[in-house]
Amino acid sequence: MLALGYYLYRLVFYNGMKIFSIFYILLLGTFCSLGQALTNDQPIVLSKLVYNKLDKQGVQNAGGKPLTPPVYERLEQVSKEFFIAYRENNAGIPQCGVISVSGKIVIPFNYDIIKYSQEQFIVGEISGSIMKYGVVTESNNLIIAPDFNRITPFGKDQFGAQRKGKTLVFDKQGNIVAHINIDSAASNTLLTNSFIPVYKFGKIGLLDSELREVVSTQYKSIEVEGGNIIKKPFSKWQLLNTELKSVAAFQYDSIFAWNNNLVVSVNNDKWVVNLSDSIISNAYHKIECWDDQVALTVKNNVYGVINAKGEEVLEEGFEKIVYDKPFFHVKTSNRKEASWSLYDMYGIIRTQFKYDSILRHSNELFPVKRKGKWGVINRAGVEVIRCTFDKIYPFINGVARVAYYGEEGLIDTKGNWVLKPRSHTIQWYGDSTYIARDLRLSYLNTFKGNYIYFTENGLSIENNQLVEHYGDSIVNYLDFQGQFSNKQDDYKPIKRTPSKTLYLEKREDYIRIKRDGKFGFIDVLGNLRVANRYEDAQPFHEGLAAIKIKDKWGIIDKQERLVVQPQYDSIMNFRNGKASAKKNGLWGMLASDGAAIVKYQYDKFERHESDYIMMEQNGKLGLLDTYGAFMLHAKYDALEIVSDKVIIARNGKYGVTSLKGVSLLPQIYSYIAFDKFQGQLVVKE
Repeated sequence: MLALGYYLYRLVFYNGMKIFSIFYILLLGTFCSLGQALTNDQPIVLSKLVYNKLDKQGVQNAGGKPLTPPVYERLEQVSKEFFIAYRENNAGIPQCGVISVSGKIVIPFNYDIIKYSQEQFIVGEISGSIMKYGVVTESNNLIIAPDFNRITPFGKDQFGAQRKGKTLVFDKQGNIVAHINIDSAASNTLLTNSFIPVYKFGKIGLLDSELREVVSTQYKSIEVEGGNIIKKPFSKWQLLNTELKSVAAFQYDSIFAWNNNLVVSVNNDKWVVNLSDSIISNAYHKIECWDDQVALTVKNNVYGVINAKGEEVLEEGFEKIVYDKPFFHVKTSNRKEASWSLYDMYGIIRTQFKYDSILRHSNELFPVKRKGKWGVINRAGVEVIRCTFDKIYPFINGVARVAYYGEEGLIDTKGNWVLKPRSHTIQWYGDSTYIARDLRLSYLNTFKGNYIYFTENGLSIENNQLVEHYGDSIVNYLDFQGQFSNKQDDYKPIKRTPSKTLYLEKREDYIRIKRDGKFGFIDVLGNLRVANRYEDAQPFHEGLAAIKIKDKWGIIDKQERLVVQPQYDSIMNFRNGKASAKKNGLWGMLASDGAAIVKYQYDKFERHESDYIMMEQNGKLGLLDTYGAFMLHAKYDALEIVSDKVIIARNGKYGVTSLKGVSLLPQIYSYIAFDKFQGQLVVKE
């Protein structure tokens, strides 16, 4: 119960931030993962030599006599002779040290983590935000300086120290006995007492007890059974050019094409490799490609940015990063103070101050919040408009809407008032006019304050047109001089229509309307062209529009002649004289005269931009040409048209055919995808 209480209430510092010690436990877990699972070789003893008093612990002898005052937060007996002890220093920062069972301090409290292994102590101390490891003897002699990213027991009586992708092997006296081109070794593990598992870029190999390579580091896993070495390889991948010839081969769990390189997965880590299969980035737990230039990286729950060359633009260590091309909004781990900064694509910090918030830029001007007030910075991070506003919105054509002491106005890019604050809500503004709403009215005004139009109804802008509306119904269209207008730029007067008319989209000079619950069409002069007598209607395409009568769809032309009788469940828009249609629950395709081009026999129907048709029947996919002739019968689980080829999949196996259905790549592969950057196919054997 004492240990539980300790973990729940104690405060520690990390990166200058005071946090509860439960987070300290989590941080130790993070650092231990860097240290390849630091664990004590000897089990922690629930010692009778420890006593508790006032939520602290001390050392006592076997007879119960205290040997130290109760000043330790926690004591772990790791051998017959030693305790790893935890206590806070004068600044309240938790530190680790080692004391003997007689209560004598053996290793001073200068470390952030200590673990016992092979009768030595692996020690760690935080450098910046990274834990660095070394080794100290039981007599407090530093034999390996704390300058390594990971230290693990290596075979018997040796330690492997990893740094920058290289491993140095030390003996118990601190002498370097070997240089090995590996990233790490399994912690104190000997398979059948003969082999040491080692890792390079996440792939496993084996060394013998003399540190000679037995199996190269290229496998996913290795087991030794009865003297036999069982090696499990990674999946084999290929890149195929447009002629379906192999141009490169790889072995990874997965690969993803990114610019001219690949993002590859090995067990739980990811790297960037070039097409020659050379690693060109650090290892990360996650790489999320934002575009063809930069990607977000995640490692140990902190974030960074790399470019497509694998180079670090922002080293991982941030709490959050927002990509606002070509800039990054970056948040550091500081929950009590402003913590957002602006960085450029080269990883250079641009802002002088830390901000509470940074919004996405408009014309390279960023609204920012500092000390509860809003201002603007430019691309150089200079505060061109001081943070004095209650709220500031993105700039549009060099003007931004702002809130100032409960009122709203408009400012230019230098912070000068374009429209002084008033008690209204600004809903839209242009070059010289704006729409606003107060408690009673909506109005269109000039920046100089002159009224152009006002109404108790709502005002909005739709398709560069001023629209007056009552609820969901459009009452009037107006020009920006406040005159009633039509849908064209010349603003000829329109015939007034009832206020309950809802004006929908305009296409091919016909405006779809809904009046008294029925659909019809007017022309751009406001003349009724198709009576509002249909249950529904779609816009005109190629002079034809789908209309709904008695829950069935048909087709009319612009003279409202019924071209196709209403007998369909659904009709899509016409394109190149053809439209997809659904009849009796099944899809097909009809011509503009209603003739069936493709019989109505498919569950799903999708026209590709090339006019080829992807259809589904009985849960399987197939392909038709533009006239409805079979190219691929409906027997596939997946289809993807890429250029002049089709990627097909069936029963978990992939292949490639031509658009005419000719097999180009046999259906024997585990996965095939299209690399849009190089126009190649990524193939998994």
